Amino acid sequence: MRLDSCVEAALGRVRTRVDGHELRAEIESVTVLGDETDLERAALNLLDNAVKFSPAGSVVDVDLTDGLLTVSDRGSGIAEKDASRAFERFWRSPRARALPGSGLGLAIVRDTAERHGGWATLRPRLGGGTVASLYVPPLETTPEDL
Repeated sequence: MRLDSCVEAALGRVRTRVDGHELRAEIESVTVLGDETDLERAALNLLDNAVKFSPAGSVVDVDLTDGLLTVSDRGSGIAEKDASRAFERFWRSPRARALPGSGLGLAIVRDTAERHGGWATLRPRLGGGTVASLYVPPLETTPEDL
């Protein structure tokens, strides 16, 4: 299946309900072995978090290259000590506890990545904000395979 199609669909959904954020996307075509619904949900969770934790008027960068989806926001960021805990079910940082959400979004991202032979990470963004990454190994394809 085409991971880029999942990311584009998730971007389309977020754009319909976001006001005041610029979503800048650079999406390359990539084919992976996976479940389209699950991968779109994982991408949507990363995008929703970036928007939720970013100030209005800020930019969210979205990049998909070689099976690596990276979503970078310019919000308050995540502490390095909290980055791995953020993928635990129901865990929420002290700053996020007053915001909407259940603490399941990133757990879903990690579970989806691992079921597809990949991984998910969070790290602080240089200059402020967070970089969320989801990796799914691309299939080696030729034009005849598509």
